[in-house]
Amino acid sequence: TGNGGNGGDNDVDNGFTTLTSPVMDLTTYNEPILTYQTFFFNAGGFGNPNDALEIRLSNGIEEVLLETIDQSASEWNAPTEFILSLWIDLTPNMRLIVETSDLPNSGNIVEAAFDAFRIIEGDPT
Repeated sequence: TGNGGNGGDNDVDNGFTTLTSPVMDLTTYNEPILTYQTFFFNAGGFGNPNDALEIRLSNGIEEVLLETIDQSASEWNAPTEFILSLWIDLTPNMRLIVETSDLPNSGNIVEAAFDAFRIIEGDPT
């Protein structure tokens, strides 16, 4: 995004923005826990804001939706945690996918951020 200017100058427009992690081998963890923080803002346009920020996880075979954020806020959300083995089978081919969108012709202002991404060991035994 740009620095300065109007709020709608450097937002997501008429499509998707996707961030995909490198492949991660999570089979070496006993209980991998994903933690991160998000920021999501969606306002304006031609009608009600209808865009979202999605956090998904793939193991190379299947993909699961961990979280959909569709409530706009002007601040960072509290940290989020997921025990990954409760959501999907762990493989050596894991990827995290973060995606936001601005639906065509909506004219919404869409700003999203993803930070403090970590995978930690929940149960080291």
